Amino acid sequence: MSQGAIVEAFAALDDCRRPAGMRHQQSLCLALFTRAVAAGNRGFIAIGDCLKAYPDELWELFKPEKKPLPSYSMLRRTLLRIAQQRYSACLSVFFELTQ
Repeated sequence: MSQGAIVEAFAALDDCRRPAGMRHQQSLCLALFTRAVAAGNRGFIAIGDCLKAYPDELWELFKPEKKPLPSYSMLRRTLLRIAQQRYSACLSVFFELTQ
């Protein structure tokens, strides 16, 4: 499985964000959030600190289209706009594929 598989796992989710000012893919934001939480970060400030601590590694891992990586507030706004059940379903499918 490719390192970008977690981004692909969230690609099927409808993007509810407004197109104006949209800089990063929703799937990238969700993948970064998931990775930060899996690494033990709790709360959006801690997630933001994680993003700031490993920018080169995360850039190499996810290969986003634009720099810089999304901020913690971008991740928070993205999470507030998606259906939690859909996020959970995508994450479940991802974990089933990785087994």
